[in-house]
Amino acid sequence: MTDDGSEDADDVDRATVHCGKCGSPVPDPAAWLHEPELQQRSCPMCGAVGRGIAEIFASDTAQGYEFAERKSKVQGKKKPRSELQVGDQLAVTAGRYVKKRRLIDRDADWYEETVVDPETGDVLHSCAEPLSDHLGHGSDRARE
Repeated sequence: MTDDGSEDADDVDRATVHCGKCGSPVPDPAAWLHEPELQQRSCPMCGAVGRGIAEIFASDTAQGYEFAERKSKVQGKKKPRSELQVGDQLAVTAGRYVKKRRLIDRDADWYEETVVDPETGDVLHSCAEPLSDHLGHGSDRARE
């Protein structure tokens, strides 16, 4: 099905239509679904008119994504003392989801980030350094 509720051409290609009386399959179910005059023809096996059963098997693949974030804050402090992000995130430049793990620990002065392509397992980005050395990224980046 498409977003507007109509049948996708691929869904119709996977349709199976059976006689409502004997259950024999109807040849060319896509045409039968869209042409009412074909629906009134008698079954070649038993002679019944019309089809009582029409099944459309549509199989779409859905991919689930997970992302979790935790921040440890101290009352009276503006920024969290530590932040952890783990899970699937859309990589805008790649146009697909990647596995990401980011740790920011302000108390230990540590920044760590790893980005992995889930399809190939390749490490796309890896950075582990003191947070005080992690400059020129994100909101600290120079704007044009």
